[in-house]
Amino acid sequence: MSSDAISNIANAWEMQPAWSFRSEGCPISAAVFNNPEDRRHILKAGKDIPYILAYHSTPMDHLTLSFDDEVAFRGGARKGVWTLVPPDKQPQANTSGIWEVMHIYLPVTFMEEAVQAETGTDALQRVSQKCAGVMSARPVADLARRFFAEMKSPGALKNMMLEGLGTQLAATLIRNHGTSGRSAPLDAKNARLTPRSVRLVTDYVMDHLDQPVLVSELAEELKLSRYHFARAFTETTGQTPKSIILEIKMNAAMQLLQDTGKSITEIAMQVGYSDSSHFSRVFGAYTGMTPRLFRTSV
Repeated sequence: MSSDAISNIANAWEMQPAWSFRSEGCPISAAVFNNPEDRRHILKAGKDIPYILAYHSTPMDHLTLSFDDEVAFRGGARKGVWTLVPPDKQPQANTSGIWEVMHIYLPVTFMEEAVQAETGTDALQRVSQKCAGVMSARPVADLARRFFAEMKSPGALKNMMLEGLGTQLAATLIRNHGTSGRSAPLDAKNARLTPRSVRLVTDYVMDHLDQPVLVSELAEELKLSRYHFARAFTETTGQTPKSIILEIKMNAAMQLLQDTGKSITEIAMQVGYSDSSHFSRVFGAYTGMTPRLFRTSV
C-alpha cells in the first residue's frame, strides 16, 4: 500500500483529497481530506500502510479512534492535535461534524533508516506506543502546521520545502518520542518542577491562547502523569494548573480590552472562549467587573 498511500486511503475512505503532495525522488507524500458537510463517517484503512501522521487543521466534533478494534481515543478533537498511525495496526476513525485532516505518509523503510542513524532499532516501537491516540506535543504540531500551510501555498520551492519539513517531522517524532530516556522536568532534590518546566507550561498556554487548554495537555508536554504534574506544579508555584491557565487568559483579555477596540466576542474567541456570555461570566468572577465595565474603567 505504501507505493501510493494517497490513492489507497482515498479509495478506502471513498473520499478524494482536497490537496495532495507527491514529488519524484521524495519518499514522503501527503494529502488533505475534508468533510464539508456534517455527516458521520467510519474511516478505515487496512494493514501494510506507511506511518501516517494525521494532523487536525480544524476541530472535530466527535472522534472515536481505534487500532485493531481497541479504542485509543474518544471525544472531541481540538484544532492542532495530531496522532501517529503505525503500519502494523488496523486503524478506524468514527467521526462527525465538519472537519479537515492532513495526512503525511512516512514509508516504513524511510523511518527505519532514520531510526538506525539516530537512536537504535527499538525506537520506532516506542514512537508507535507513545503517539497512538490524540496528541498535542508542540514540536510535532508546529511542524505539521507549517507543512499544512506550505501545501496550500503556490511557489517554485514548494516541493523542496515540503520534503524538508517532512524529513524534519520524522526526525522530531523519533528524537522526541522514540528515546527511552526523558528530560527531567522535576528537581531531583524536592520533586518540584524546574524553572524551565514552569516556563514550558506558561509558554504552552500562551501559544494556545485561542484554544481551551487541558491540564492533561500540560502534563503531556512535560512527560508526566496528570496527577504528578498537578501536584508538582502546585507545590512549585502555589497555584493549581487550572488557576494559572485562567490567570494567563484573563490577563490577556484585560490587555486586549485596554489596548484594542475589538468587540467582547472577538476578545472571547482570542482567549479561547467560543461563547462570549460564558467568557463574560468567567471574567466577572475573576475581576469583579463585566468586560464592558472593565473597559470603561481603565
